[in-house]
Amino acid sequence: MYEQKGRYKGVLQIRNNSRKLGRDMRLTAYSFCIFMSGAIFSSCIVSTVVGTAVDTTLEVAKVPFKVADAAVELATSEEDDE
Repeated sequence: MYEQKGRYKGVLQIRNNSRKLGRDMRLTAYSFCIFMSGAIFSSCIVSTVVGTAVDTTLEVAKVPFKVADAAVELATSEEDDE
């Protein structure tokens, strides 16, 4: 580089350090935002999976009652025909 002279001798060095600090701060902020968005989206995914599992379990639990209802309906309709 070049040699600074005069009363502004240390200004370039301070300015370069502040730019490096700014880059470090931006990197920290970006990392924090990525981490938080990952945490938020993962909780959304987990709640979606759990909700789907609960809905499926409820539908499976309803099947025997639907079959029994259909059997009773079939038996009662045969008795009504006679």
